[in-house]
Amino acid sequence: MAASLATRGRAVAASAPYELALSERTLCSTPALFNLGHRTHTFRRSKGIPCGDQGRIRPQRHVPRLAETKFTGRRLSAAISNDEASHKQRFVAIRADGGESATAGAEKSKSAKWDGLTTQLAASSTAAFLVLMLPQILKNLTNLRQGNLAPIGVLPWMGYSTGLLGNTLLLSYFAAKKESGATIVQGVGMLSTYVLLSTIFFGGFMPSIAYMVVSGVVVLGLCLNLLNFGGLLPAAIFNVWQDIAGIVGLSVLPQVVYSTFAPTPSVLPGSLAAAAGVLFIILLRLGKLPESARGFWTQLSAWTATLLFMFMPVSQLVSNFTNPESVKGLSLATVLLGMAGNGLMIPRALFIRDRIWFTGSTWGCMMQGWACLLSMFMYDATDKLTFYGVSGFLFTYFATILLMDGQANGLSNPLSSLVEVVRGRKS
Repeated sequence: MAASLATRGRAVAASAPYELALSERTLCSTPALFNLGHRTHTFRRSKGIPCGDQGRIRPQRHVPRLAETKFTGRRLSAAISNDEASHKQRFVAIRADGGESATAGAEKSKSAKWDGLTTQLAASSTAAFLVLMLPQILKNLTNLRQGNLAPIGVLPWMGYSTGLLGNTLLLSYFAAKKESGATIVQGVGMLSTYVLLSTIFFGGFMPSIAYMVVSGVVVLGLCLNLLNFGGLLPAAIFNVWQDIAGIVGLSVLPQVVYSTFAPTPSVLPGSLAAAAGVLFIILLRLGKLPESARGFWTQLSAWTATLLFMFMPVSQLVSNFTNPESVKGLSLATVLLGMAGNGLMIPRALFIRDRIWFTGSTWGCMMQGWACLLSMFMYDATDKLTFYGVSGFLFTYFATILLMDGQANGLSNPLSSLVEVVRGRKS
């Protein structure tokens, strides 16, 4: 029986030799390894075949012993199954890795598209703000040409000067951050407000010294920020400009708030705020404060400007609700343009997680726009269709912004964008 098995094994081995289909270079350099389940067999070329021979490589035969070729069907099937499973695992791993790369690429593409779209929206808000001031400027020029100065005299030059100061502070803030859209908006705001103040001055309703100061601020602000945006201004000079503008803004804000609500005039709030600002800058220059204090001062100046703008519609709303007759003097077009201009900047502020910009834009859109529209609707200064139509569009717009920003940043919950903008950074 043993002899019969040995004879049969030799016959099988002789009838089915292992032929090496290897190139000459591979055959000469490395042995061929064949993994037969549980054991590895090595076949080397015979010494009789030279490596330089370009002719046909003679097939190499290896006649294994019967013990080496003794595979049962079950063991052979298991070996094949293990090999297939290994290939499947490698294939699945490759597909998983490729899927992750594709997902990351898709998210990056969404983020880039949303980045570009928000930049365009912020830049387009310039048109809304320009049109917002243009009617009043044209009206003043007409009155000046006709000698009708009474309508110009009712315009508050101090209020417009405060707005111009806010534009100047925010211009420096956005120019330092290289936000082109917001920088253009603030620059246009400065120029349009200055032209309006010029009509008030030539009408004889603004002091000369105040107009000269405003003119100097406009020229310096535009030139220095333009040079800084283009990288042509030394950082030391720009820091001095930011310090001076910040002190002025810090003194104006409490003074404006006090003058609005206090029955008796006083310069004490503004003086105290200015003194605190000067002391802070001196300590910063002497190195008595940490380097992070510079960033705090920049943020404080931007917050001062934002609060100045946020305070402006408050007085208008108080007047609207306490004296309903004043609502009739509001222009629906002016309210809608203010809402549109601020609303177009919200997506960009949300995308870059700038809480100062986001707060100011959202406040302006809701208070200067929607809240004024609400007061007009309550006292029959506009119709239901306009109010409900604008309100529905506005809140749908907000929901769309949150949804698109969440998708662009790979967030499962769109409200997470609001959490991140409050923190001032992306998770």
